[in-house]
Amino acid sequence: MMKRIMNGMSAYFGRVPDWLRRRKILAWLFFVAATAFFTVGMSRAKFDTAIEGWFEKDDPLIVAFDWFHNDFGSDDHLYIVYKPKDGDVFSAQSLTTLRDFHRELESRVRGLKPGDPSALRHVVKVNSLINAPVLRSTDGALVSRSLVGDDVPSDKARLEAIRSVARSQKTFPLFYFSKDDRYGGILVETDFGAIPLGADGKPAQAAEAGNVEIADLGLEDGHVEVSREERPKFKQTEMTDYIALMNDIKAIMYKPEYAKQFEYYAVGNTAAAENNLQMISEMGMLNAVALLIMMLLLWFFFRSLSAIVWPIVIVVLSVVWMVGITSWLGFPVTSFVMIAVMLTLAVGIADTVHVISAYLAARRGGDDHPTAMRHSFAHVGAACLLTTIVNIVAMVALSITPIVPIKVFSFMCVLGVGLPLFFSIYLLPLMLDLWAPKPQSGQLRNRYARSIAKLFPDFARRVSAALDHVVPTVEKRPYAFITAFVALFALCLYGASLTRVDTDPVASFPKDSPIRKSAEVVDAHMMGAQSMEIYLDFGQVNALHDPFVLREIEKLQTKIGSKYGDLVVQTTSLVETVKDSYMTLNDGRSDMYRIPDTRDAVSQTLFLFNQSNPEDRRKLATDNYDRSRISVRLYDRGSYEYTRTWSEIQSDIDETVATIRTKYPEAKVSITGMLPLLMQGADYLTRSELSSFGLALVLISVILLLLFGSVKAGAIALIPNLIPAILAYGMLGLTNTPLDVTTMMIAPIIIGIAVDDTVHFVMRYRYEVVQDGDIRRALRTTIQDTGLSIVFTTLILGLGFGVMAFATNAGPANLGFYGSMAILIGLLNDLFFLPALIIAFDLKFRGDTADVASHAQVGLPAGSADA
Repeated sequence: MMKRIMNGMSAYFGRVPDWLRRRKILAWLFFVAATAFFTVGMSRAKFDTAIEGWFEKDDPLIVAFDWFHNDFGSDDHLYIVYKPKDGDVFSAQSLTTLRDFHRELESRVRGLKPGDPSALRHVVKVNSLINAPVLRSTDGALVSRSLVGDDVPSDKARLEAIRSVARSQKTFPLFYFSKDDRYGGILVETDFGAIPLGADGKPAQAAEAGNVEIADLGLEDGHVEVSREERPKFKQTEMTDYIALMNDIKAIMYKPEYAKQFEYYAVGNTAAAENNLQMISEMGMLNAVALLIMMLLLWFFFRSLSAIVWPIVIVVLSVVWMVGITSWLGFPVTSFVMIAVMLTLAVGIADTVHVISAYLAARRGGDDHPTAMRHSFAHVGAACLLTTIVNIVAMVALSITPIVPIKVFSFMCVLGVGLPLFFSIYLLPLMLDLWAPKPQSGQLRNRYARSIAKLFPDFARRVSAALDHVVPTVEKRPYAFITAFVALFALCLYGASLTRVDTDPVASFPKDSPIRKSAEVVDAHMMGAQSMEIYLDFGQVNALHDPFVLREIEKLQTKIGSKYGDLVVQTTSLVETVKDSYMTLNDGRSDMYRIPDTRDAVSQTLFLFNQSNPEDRRKLATDNYDRSRISVRLYDRGSYEYTRTWSEIQSDIDETVATIRTKYPEAKVSITGMLPLLMQGADYLTRSELSSFGLALVLISVILLLLFGSVKAGAIALIPNLIPAILAYGMLGLTNTPLDVTTMMIAPIIIGIAVDDTVHFVMRYRYEVVQDGDIRRALRTTIQDTGLSIVFTTLILGLGFGVMAFATNAGPANLGFYGSMAILIGLLNDLFFLPALIIAFDLKFRGDTADVASHAQVGLPAGSADA
């Protein structure tokens, strides 16, 4: 059955050039119109770098994230640490500069008119030492006043009084100033991720703050079941939003009057967006460099201008169609698109090389243009189709993940390997009819090539000469080669067992990048560059008035801070507010910095605090006091370190919830926030990529088994490709380089690419060996005819991926370096390990004489070049 299918495909592809030639006008019109359509689609592409976009809309983590935003607003803020030149955040000069900066930023936000396009519209509040809230007790009421306000004193006594009051506030150190007073902090609250969407999917007007009357807050004792509305929906934040806001804020930050006094260190998604954009731009530049390298390789191999132009046109069209199709379908485009583009460039060039190489071989054999076209497409079309199917299977395996960007990346990769084949089969014949490369004649060589050869040696001739020694070398010691490669495979497996998954977006940036330096400063001197939220839902109104609940929250905070001090900087919740308010109401006595003993006392304390500062209260507890939050500030670490303690923290939380449920049975807790989303994404990716690799391996094994008609042939074709797939993981483990969301994708991609040349090799070998059963002659002929193309396509793929090794971001750089190494090792497998296995296991494909007949039907001479 498989033989008949293969024969039918060869006959079909052999007829394609003539069929297209008769319909060339319609074909050209189709390609021009479709390209114009997809070019328009590229303009609709939207980059989505928000972590929320990693998950399906009904993922429990995202559901909790949305409810958290509904209750408490955004947690996606910009934190700016400033370092005064005079070394003291409480000096008159520092406070004056901070006040002016704070005032200008706030005034610009307040001055925005409806419909104003300024990104400052996303700023909700600016928090600094200027407006840091300090509670005072006046006539039995709480009053919240700003620490500094608009009047910055000049005398040292008043400045020291401000310093003393700031240090007495439990939540101020590390948030507003460092312990040595050399660094200060400005928190710019935003609405990113918390912009509600209406029923039409467009941003809706947010509800006005303060629209709930104090009398309606349900302060009476009782347990009323809370009704929840339909799940809220929020607008995802685009990279352009982050960058625009950062640019607007930087325009103020770096005004001479501020910049001469402050050095800045900003962290958060808003600060990191600029670095992410630079990474994408850098990848675009590296893709351009890769394209240039491919053009040079095409020149070295073919020495023909048309053989350079047409492959480049095809890969560019493939990229345009890939992005256009993705955009028209409404899929979000992420930074992974650049990796998909690189894959498209490499695979697309390889497909066209197979066709052009076979075409030139036929022309050198004496065929005219139409006959050479039929021969070349019949000869390589089926092999190209099968290798594309193998690649597509590997790419589809990547989609077994709940992470949406990886699914989109998988879809783009499928297009990236499928479209070049489509163009190579149905557009390249039309191109070659217009302008086809010609074998160099002796006269042309005498006239032009001698001078060129002095600068550029005949690469193809030298490689061909070297390849003539491959089979004789393998014939002498086939088992020695097998032993060496098996040992390499064992070493790769050992190295792979040492790998660890460690996703750290900050550490992936270059060491001298601003965002990485900022994270280091914030970790060393302030409240930490990362955070998570513990979202508490007690299921009953006024649960937070119960001292029992507050004490359990306090115990949990204490446990988290003490057990995980190497990771946790500080925790804050409603508890600190209650304790501070209670102490203030009791004449500031330090022994009264505690949770009141009775429900009535807690209710009264919260009532008075809400009157003094309702805005801050709403950030800590809902109006019905049934839901609250614990904000946990963390040092910047990778997912490996976070994950090691995550389960323990979750156990501590579960223990607290179990205690609370003895009195509030509907209580539940969710860990949410940007960091937990990232950690969950890394966990999803780890598990799904292992499944992807396993699935790709199984499916490709089945394809090879069906393709070559025997278990032995399928195994011989598959085994050499396991080494490149495992090699990258092995090298990562041996060099102690962590896997991240990018490098996790190496194995499924590499195994698909590596099988490409193996399929071409084995298909050509089968055709040769069935003629006379002479394994060694068949191997020599196969190496002579396919070796040059295999070397060339490997160089294209290897150097194409290798260019990414020069990326400044660790993820793409590792993918580029280790991926290219795996591809180059795959070449050695095909040239040495595969022939050694064929000799050792005496692979002859007996009874496959139909293959010889099928090739004779399309006029292919024995020994003609295969790509």
